[in-house]
Amino acid sequence: LLERIQSGESSILSTRIATEENPITLDEIIAAVNKEDLLCIEIVEEIGQKLGKQIAGLINIFNPELVIIGGTLSLTGDYITQPIKTAVRKYSLNLVNKDSAIITSKLKDKAGIVGACMLARSRMFES
Repeated sequence: LLERIQSGESSILSTRIATEENPITLDEIIAAVNKEDLLCIEIVEEIGQKLGKQIAGLINIFNPELVIIGGTLSLTGDYITQPIKTAVRKYSLNLVNKDSAIITSKLKDKAGIVGACMLARSRMFES
């Protein structure tokens, strides 16, 4: 993002001065995406394409019925899921990807925390 802003591309975050002590955060980028900042949307879509390519590999191996996208990036909604779905269709086997649905988690950015708590709870009751 910083390289593209420095090369002259326009963004809501162009006026924001990023330093090592005060870097641009993912939350700021997501807020810019939700305000329809084209540069930030492009970057999120690039991330979605790369993530989708990796998910396609996992779908080819494990053939899951459902892939749930959680975490902070899921707050961008369709800006992340559409490129993921496109990449999955492109890079996974047709026979396999027809069986897999891709959705965003209802837990959004709390998915990791809830998952860690559930894992800790299940381990606590194992002993």
